[in-house]
Amino acid sequence: MNIKLLSTFLFTTITACTANTDKSVNNIVTCIDPRPQICTMDYRPVCGLMNENKIKTYSNGCGACSDPKVLSYTDQACQDDSLDKTSRNHELTEKNVWHVAKLRGVSYRAIGQEPAWLLEIINGEHFYISSDYGELVKTYPYVEPKVNTAQRTTVYQLNNDVIIKLEDKNCVDTMSGEAFSTQVNIKWHDRVLIGCGKTLF
Repeated sequence: MNIKLLSTFLFTTITACTANTDKSVNNIVTCIDPRPQICTMDYRPVCGLMNENKIKTYSNGCGACSDPKVLSYTDQACQDDSLDKTSRNHELTEKNVWHVAKLRGVSYRAIGQEPAWLLEIINGEHFYISSDYGELVKTYPYVEPKVNTAQRTTVYQLNNDVIIKLEDKNCVDTMSGEAFSTQVNIKWHDRVLIGCGKTLF
């Protein structure tokens, strides 16, 4: 009886660790729902990628995907959890995070600095706004934009306190130096968030 219970437990554990990831390109593994609830204790370190350009080392892939904040991971430990803007970490945070967002259905994504903030739009579904390194997070139902072709602007008025303006003009992120196709201005209650973004598809 004990052997049968142990076998059942091991099967459940292994299934939980393997059934909720999806292999992608460049050895990136995308975490998908439902997230694993039970993981083995084996140590095969991976580098987990989260929103707000954060990375963290986890003992294995299952452990990474069990954290709901993790979007994807790559084999081997992170070189520097503080996000040194060099080599692999630069590639992981500045390029792959956009690819992972696209896999999640995000049609438009924007970022800004001081404090770090993030905007993600899924057409027909919702708007996601995060600021202060993820301390402030809010999701809003999708609304249709007002497009002004003469001024080359797209404006989403989510309510009286939240207005998102996308302007078709060159923009450079102050942190990474990356060039984007649109400048973003967000009136978010008593804040004004300014940054850059681009269409993912």
